Amino acid sequence: MRLFEIHADRPYLGKSLCGAVFTHYARSEMKRWLALGLLLVLALSASAKDAEEVLFYNTRDEIPLEFRWNLTDIFPTLEAFEGTFAQVEAMLPKVEAYKGRLAESPEVLAKALETAFDLQRMYGELVVYASQWRDTDTRNPDANELYLRTSGLGARVGQATAFIDPEISLISDETLAKFRKSVALQPYDHYLDNLVRLKPHIRNTEVEQVLATASLVLQAPFNAYSNLTSADIEWPLVKDENGEEKRVVPALYYSFVGSQDRRVRKEAALALFGTYAKYANTFAATYNGHVQRDLFLAHNRNYKTALEMVMNRNDVPVAVVDNLVATVHENLPLLYRYAALRKELLDIDEFHVYDLYVSLVPEGEKKYTYEEGKQLALDFWRQTYGEEYASVAQRAFDNRWVDVYASEGKRGGAYSWGTYNSHPYLLLNWGGTMEDVFTLVHEMGHSIHTYMTNENQPYQYSDYSLFVAEVASVASEALFLDYMLKRTDDPTQRL
Repeated sequence: MRLFEIHADRPYLGKSLCGAVFTHYARSEMKRWLALGLLLVLALSASAKDAEEVLFYNTRDEIPLEFRWNLTDIFPTLEAFEGTFAQVEAMLPKVEAYKGRLAESPEVLAKALETAFDLQRMYGELVVYASQWRDTDTRNPDANELYLRTSGLGARVGQATAFIDPEISLISDETLAKFRKSVALQPYDHYLDNLVRLKPHIRNTEVEQVLATASLVLQAPFNAYSNLTSADIEWPLVKDENGEEKRVVPALYYSFVGSQDRRVRKEAALALFGTYAKYANTFAATYNGHVQRDLFLAHNRNYKTALEMVMNRNDVPVAVVDNLVATVHENLPLLYRYAALRKELLDIDEFHVYDLYVSLVPEGEKKYTYEEGKQLALDFWRQTYGEEYASVAQRAFDNRWVDVYASEGKRGGAYSWGTYNSHPYLLLNWGGTMEDVFTLVHEMGHSIHTYMTNENQPYQYSDYSLFVAEVASVASEALFLDYMLKRTDDPTQRL
């Protein structure tokens, strides 16, 4: 029963076969820009006077409370956190007591799985709380200390449960088939299906325990990258269109390169990437560490490649990725044509990456405050999905499930994550663009998917693969684009 073996780099801690907690893999900031960058100019709404909105705060305490997520829904106090921490520690020997007994009977196996899932569900409360507190201010020593302690506990949970998958895999096919006819094992049918499918990649208990212990080491490249980009680097200042100095943090980069003033776009791009370049050797080392991590796991799980490992856990053929890559290459001429058209319409001598996101129809451009974007998304959800869906989103907004604005030390990007016992949370870095509205729609898609799954499924069935997860969110974005285009016949707004 593996906890960290695959998703060793927070915030991608997730359930593998029998995971700790639903997670959403923190948003990779380049993940959708290539796809949605081409759509951005089509989705801009009517021209209006830009609303004044603070998008970056020097300290977290400056952010109004209603725009900060409420982690007390998980633990009302740190004392409550410590109480659950102690409970998880006390449960470790209870799980280990089943070691060597899983083949005794279906009832014993079912009880062992129930105990292990309960352990991981409780640990999930801890890791989400500690990680999300840290994500809002990576410079906070108390949050970092809690995160590191919790990560250490996670390795111990992984060690304690490491015997389960190997021991089940040693049960003969005939015996396991008989066991699975028992009512006691019915709640774990899908888990056992996956275990049988992945049997060639399950190692013996000793190796599984080593892999669980290695999770702390395997997190190191991501933790170093996260600390460097969120806590240690002082991001530069550039002057905006009004001559005011603004800090170019990665989370707000696209609000700068969407400026109609090319000077602002260029200076922001050079400032951001120039800062990255100062730490090129460090970034190369963290990247290499991550690659070596994947190769290490693939090798020790008997996979030929890291890609095969990643795809196999989602039960998706590698050929799907190969086809995707081939299709992208076949259609690169369309991207080149698009870039050439932008260059012509912008009337510039050279086309650079910072010219990719500025609107070609400035008279149809609009900035969105968070409140405006939120209302636009709510209207879309009500008209497209109905009141049941929209009511969950409204509840998320009303009850501070969303962390909205960027601040010094806050991690970049966007993600949806949460616990089975409470609810999903959304981390944003609102930048005031239409792309930020799309991001809100995307992440809320994950959150509502998770919320409804948790409401209707037991913990062990509450997980779903990355492939399935993205359907709920990417489909929502496609429907939102269609919704926006149908709102008006004005070509300046549609473009």
